[in-house]
Amino acid sequence: MIKLSAIQLCSVPDVDENLQLIEQYINELLQIDTGNKHIILLPECCLFFGGKETDQLILAQKVNNNNRLINLLSHLAKKYQVTLVAGTIPLLTDCGEKFFNASCVFSPKGELIGR
Repeated sequence: MIKLSAIQLCSVPDVDENLQLIEQYINELLQIDTGNKHIILLPECCLFFGGKETDQLILAQKVNNNNRLINLLSHLAKKYQVTLVAGTIPLLTDCGEKFFNASCVFSPKGELIGR
């Protein structure tokens, strides 16, 4: 059986704090419901919320340069063997001066399978 779960949280402008909380919730969810495959949905702006637009642009530039956020979410999906739909994260536009928000979907193997 496949279980669909939505994680609700109040994201803050601290990526590491949000990731720690997301991992805690995923871990708690999987301890309660073992033996099923899971699709886990994270809310909009799950990794960064409440900062200035310039802060989000800087974050998008970092994502573009080193894919840190993508790699961290991929790691969570793989570690917990879940399909993870990560609300929205800021990504850089082609011109590099603006950002847009996109949802990213990761397979249980940690592969980015949708955006």
